[in-house]
Parts: sequence; C-alpha cells; structure tokens
Amino acid sequence: MLQIIRDRAQGVFAWIIVILITVPFALWGIHQYFSGGASTAVAKVNGVEISQRDIQFAYLQRRQRLQQMLGDNFDPKLFSEKRLKQQVLQQLIAREALVQAVTKAGFRIGDSLLGAEIRAMPAFQQDGAFSSDLYTRALRAQGMQPAMFETQMRRDIVGSQLQAGIAASAFATKNEVDNYLRLQGQKRDIGYLELPVERFTDKVSVSDQEIGDYYDKHREQFVSPEKVSISYVELSLDEIAKDIDIPEAQLKARYKAQQDNFRTPEERRARHILIMSPPNADKAADEAARKKAQKVLDELHQGASFASLAKKYSDDPGSAKQGGDLGFFGRGVMDKSFEQAAFSLKVGEVSGLVHSSFGYHIIKLEAVRGGKVKPYAEVRDELLKEAQRAKAGPQFYDEADRLANLAFEHPDSLETVADTLGLKVKQTEHFTRNGGKGIAAKPKIVSAAYSEDVLAGNNSEPVELGTNDLVVLRIRDHVPSAQRPLKDVREEVASRLQRQKAQDAARTAAEKIQQRIAKGEDPKHVADEFEVEWKRKDGLKRNGGEVGATIVRAAFAMARPSSKDKPTAQEVELKSGDQAVVALYAVVNPEVTKVDEAARKSRP
Repeated sequence: MLQIIRDRAQGVFAWIIVILITVPFALWGIHQYFSGGASTAVAKVNGVEISQRDIQFAYLQRRQRLQQMLGDNFDPKLFSEKRLKQQVLQQLIAREALVQAVTKAGFRIGDSLLGAEIRAMPAFQQDGAFSSDLYTRALRAQGMQPAMFETQMRRDIVGSQLQAGIAASAFATKNEVDNYLRLQGQKRDIGYLELPVERFTDKVSVSDQEIGDYYDKHREQFVSPEKVSISYVELSLDEIAKDIDIPEAQLKARYKAQQDNFRTPEERRARHILIMSPPNADKAADEAARKKAQKVLDELHQGASFASLAKKYSDDPGSAKQGGDLGFFGRGVMDKSFEQAAFSLKVGEVSGLVHSSFGYHIIKLEAVRGGKVKPYAEVRDELLKEAQRAKAGPQFYDEADRLANLAFEHPDSLETVADTLGLKVKQTEHFTRNGGKGIAAKPKIVSAAYSEDVLAGNNSEPVELGTNDLVVLRIRDHVPSAQRPLKDVREEVASRLQRQKAQDAARTAAEKIQQRIAKGEDPKHVADEFEVEWKRKDGLKRNGGEVGATIVRAAFAMARPSSKDKPTAQEVELKSGDQAVVALYAVVNPEVTKVDEAARKSRP
C-alpha cells in the first residue's frame, strides 16, 4: 500500500489519499492512527496482555545494555536470542504480577513524586538542571512518547515500593544470626579429582548413520540466519558544525561573557580545634565548652603551636591526630558557619571562636587553591565547538526536515538525498536480527532495517541515534534464512556427536569412581587407575578460591560423612562439561562466640 501511495501521490489520487487519512485523524486522533495496530499477545497476566512488541522492545534494551557493559568483548554468538527473550518474557510477567498485586493492595504514586523521580534522572539534566527539551529528545531516541515512559516509570516505582518496604523491615533473631555465622564460617575437608572430556574423545567414534540421524532430528539448528546489509546516510549536527568559521573576536567576546563558567572551584585547606557542644546541650554545658575553647584560643595568642593544641584539646577524632588538619575542601561541604569563617580568612590567619552545630571551632587557614579563571587559550577549542554548534542548529533542523521529505519522496534510492544535502552514502557488512558491527550494533538501526517497509525496498524514516544525529537507511542486500545442507555442516555435526559421546564416557567413568570410593576403596588408588590426580583440600571455605566454584558448591551441599575413614562421595559435572568426583571427609563448625562482633553487625 505504501509503495502504491509513493508511486501515485499526485493529482486526484493524492487528494483521495489525503481525505482517507484525514477522517481517521479526526475521529480517533493522531496517537491512535500511529499506534501500529494490534500486536499479538504472547502472555496474559490476569487479563493484561504482554505483546510480542513489548518483548521485542525489552529484548533490544537488554541486548544494548549487555553491549554497553561488555564493550569490545561483546560477542553476539555467546547470547542466544531465544534464551534472552524467554528471560525477558519471564521478567515482564513477574513485573506485571507485582504491579497488579501492589496496586490491589492500595499502593499509589502521586504526580509530584513521579515528577521528582524523572527530574532527578541525570539522563534528562543539562548543566545540573532538568531539561524538558532533552527529556523529549531522549525519549524520542528510544522510540517512546512521554506518556508511555511516565506510565512505565509509575509502574516501576509502585512495584519497587513493596520490595523496598519488605527489605527495610527485615530482621533476624540472635539464633538466626548465630546459625548464619556458623554456616558462613564452616570449613570442610575434601578430596577430589577431575576427568577432562578430551581424554575420552579419541576413544569414541561416530558413524555416518548417526550423523545423518542427528542432522534430521535437529535440522532447525543448522539454518543460516537471515541477513541484510544496508546503505545509509547520516545527518549530524557536529558534522555540520565543524565546517563553520567563527571570527576570533566573537570567540573572545563569548569567553568574556562566560568567564564564570571557566572558573575552577576555590578550595581551602584549614586546621581546626573543636570543643564539642551538641545542639541539645544545656546552657551550663554550652557555656563550659565556650570557656574551654576561649582558653585554647588564648594559648594560641600567646604563641602555642596550633597543631600541638589540636592534638591535645580537639574533640574531632578524625583530625586531632593530624594536628587538626582537614585537608582541602570546597564550598557546600562544611557546616554553614564553619564555611563562612574559613572562606573569610587569609592564609596563615586564625579565626575567633566559631559556633556550629557541633560546638566551638578555632580555625587556621593553611592554603588556598583554585578560584581562578582558565586562560582563553586553554578553553578556546571548547568555545569554538559551542559557537559552531549554536550556529549550526538552525541549519541542522532545516536539513533534518528536508532529509525526511526527500527520503519519503524518493523511496527507492538514497542518491537524491545524499546529493541534495551533500551527504555520503555509507554501507555496512551483512548482519542478522541480533545486530552486527559499527552502526549495525545499534538496536534502533537493526529494528529499522528489519521493518516491513524497509525490507519491501523503501527508505526508512529518519532514525534518531542520539541528540542531533539522524540516519536514513535502506536495504543494500537481503539474504533470507535457509537450511544448510548436510554436506556443509557434516564436520560440525560429527564434532557435536563426538563431544556428546565423550561426555557420556566421562560421566560413566565418574559414576564408577564414585561408587568405588563410596564402598570404601582408597580414592588415591582409584584415581591412579584412571590416570588422574587425587587432590586433598582440608579446611575448605565457602568463599575459598583455591578450588573451582562448582566443586565448592557441591562439597558444601553434601551430607556429613559417617566417619573420616568412609567419606561421602559424589560425582559433579563442571561448567566445561568435564566430570569430577568429590569426597567429603569432615565438617568443621566454628565457635560462634569467637566470631568478630563486627561480623555479627554486618549480617544481611
């Protein structure tokens, strides 16, 4: 339908289209018109649907977070799309169930709290203050409208209220704490051996019949994924800005007008002597503290060392040992009255008595740093970029409109767009629905490339990658998903089967070893027969790093042995697929009374 409109968008036909579009706009509104229609429900939670679109959006967000966390170490092959989507679905179901439960229980989020939470988010702040323009642009970059985002935020906050309430009200009895500490401090004496799968690989073989049968049963695992490569043009404010010339006089005028922005914060280093007098002290106690502070000040005036008096008299345990030295600090750190006094002193000068919420201070200013304006030469490049971006803004927004119009009016090519706007047509390598390299790693580019309209051969709508960065793309090459023939995957199938058989052989050997140890045979003797090393580890801790985590977990899950001469034995499969056999000789519980009081206080 879109292609027909593009081909015939002129004359009478165009007017018919306009009328047909106008009626739905008038009756149902723009939001309903662009809502995208119904989306298949994948799950329902008490009648509330979770759609395929919800899962896809959450999946792309999860994948983008993984890419950001792992950076260059991100490998799409390590993350199964099917498994990730299953995890996302379970999370969406759990979240919906939680939100329904807390809503039914009467939990609510007011508009003022919601607004405060959103305004406090750094992603929506500019120069430390909330920016509604940045808020709108950031949401648009994620393909969201403010109403949609605020609804989601409201649900997330109301759900977290119950979780936070339960966590904050949790407590433990003394007996529970003692049991926890006893279990945490428990040690175990173990022995173990490991059977690498590779040792059994050469002992198994795979027939042609087995290869063919495996391929027939698992054909869906040997399908080449759908791939596309794209051509695209990118319109960036920064690219426009870098070619704009700004006269030196304008830069200097800008520098003069914004000097406060280039001033380094002033910091002061001071010593102090504190004679404590808390706010709830009575008049007599406060007067006694003041007199003591005055006595110390008199000694200073008589030539006594400030550092010596601080060590002798100061009630501030953090600085007294350092002679009252507080190091460098800026504004907004200290008590208001202390700050006013410290920032009014000259270097080497000693204050009078300064009263704060802590008591009476005597302050000596040691040094001052910062507070100076950076020279023009140091900030010129920054000023130039700011001026260029400011001047490029109107041009960018004008060209953004032209980009959208040209891409729609010439849907079968990017050449007209590129020639008109002076942009370069770039290309990517093939990538799947899981994304690829470079710009193809961005979820919004992947989503646009695999959209129905773009796959049909049309240009995409402008995709906002970030603030003032737009991309229009089209398919350069589309490779549909296809079944890979057996001849192409034969070695892969054979390798899988050989690995499976080797794992089965290693598992069988581990079972035999475990049974023989359980009957009382010497583990070292049994290990020697299988040409592996029997290792002992006495005093194994839960968080000990000397032994693999899987073996540690197995050892601490095993039942106590009846005696050291007859250990409990268990076979364990390691993450690598290798097999292990673990024997437990003894369990040693600590004396809880000897556990540090600090450990007791730090219990969860």
